[in-house]
Amino acid sequence: MSEYRHPLMKYLRGEIMPHRFCPGCGCGTVLNAFVHAVDELGLDPARMVCVSGIGCSSWIPSPYFRADTLHTTHGRPIAFATGVKIMRPDLTWW
Repeated sequence: MSEYRHPLMKYLRGEIMPHRFCPGCGCGTVLNAFVHAVDELGLDPARMVCVSGIGCSSWIPSPYFRADTLHTTHGRPIAFATGVKIMRPDLTWW
């Protein structure tokens, strides 16, 4: 019998699973919704950069989502994302 692999696992880093979110925190739900949105929109994670600040929610894109990620200082994700878009306008940032 072959091992079942969820079709959305192609967007996640399987080596880090299972996730380490606290029970009931909601971060897993947000990650799930994000991965579904990326899939439904047909986005290519190889052409994406996820920019996040600090705190538990910053663990949603990294280390779980299979894309480039950038952790920034508190209150600065938009400034860093702007820098990414200026230097790499070909990439989509989230």
